Amino acid sequence: MMATSTMTTAYNLIDIGANLTHRSFKQNIQQVLERAAKAQVSDIIITGTSLSASREASHLATKYNQEQQLVKLYSTVGIHPHDATRHSTYNYREQLVDLLQTNKTNVALGECGLDFDRNFSSPDDQRRVFDTQLQLACEFNLPLFMHERSASSDMLSLLEKYSQHKNFRGVIHCFTHESLDVLQQYLSLNLYIGITGWVCDERRGKNLAKLIPHIPLNRLLIETDAPFLLPRNTPKPWPKNNEPSYLPYVVAKLAECYSISTNEIAKHSTENAKQLFNL
Repeated sequence: MMATSTMTTAYNLIDIGANLTHRSFKQNIQQVLERAAKAQVSDIIITGTSLSASREASHLATKYNQEQQLVKLYSTVGIHPHDATRHSTYNYREQLVDLLQTNKTNVALGECGLDFDRNFSSPDDQRRVFDTQLQLACEFNLPLFMHERSASSDMLSLLEKYSQHKNFRGVIHCFTHESLDVLQQYLSLNLYIGITGWVCDERRGKNLAKLIPHIPLNRLLIETDAPFLLPRNTPKPWPKNNEPSYLPYVVAKLAECYSISTNEIAKHSTENAKQLFNL
């Protein structure tokens, strides 16, 4: 049985990051969108993590925007750090430019960044491919949708190079750090902070939950990162996969962390998403 949300707010919700191109959604996208609409999710940004995934994200957004009016879909164009080495061996910059010029549903450059936790790509390749995407974001006047794991020092160093550019802006997606100093450094660059169901995890999300009140409400964004990171405050039995309809459970946990209403979380996160992504 699918868990459903009974939370309602005066504002719709925007899921700034969902991996709807993932194989787990192949057979049921329409039902996923119907459930999202019932949970007051009005907009979903589909994450592009490679050249091929970015094309697929735009295709999905275009197709389902034509077929349904329940949820508005957008997409991103980018190369995830895990895929940096694979893409660095051919003309990835030219292909990114082509996608940025032709993908009509695109609202951000990413998912891009650095991941030194698993190092599926070499650190040097990650830095080079990320730097290229930083250049393109400024060139095309697009916000950055960024991933960072165990690489905050290198990440901040690269970001500071571009931080004075008039078009520089973005979000640290799926923020999971436990360091107030790292959070404050990202905020000092006027970046937004994306929070997922990680914060709902009573085991590994405890320290993140303590940091949440240090995120100004005008810098807060919410996301599911579906099908990953199911919020553990959803009713049991838990479904196998996360999806956008579970975003209200992230809102509920954030309201608890800030000691404010879910209406306030919904209001600020929705306004912030509209502003950053020009929705």
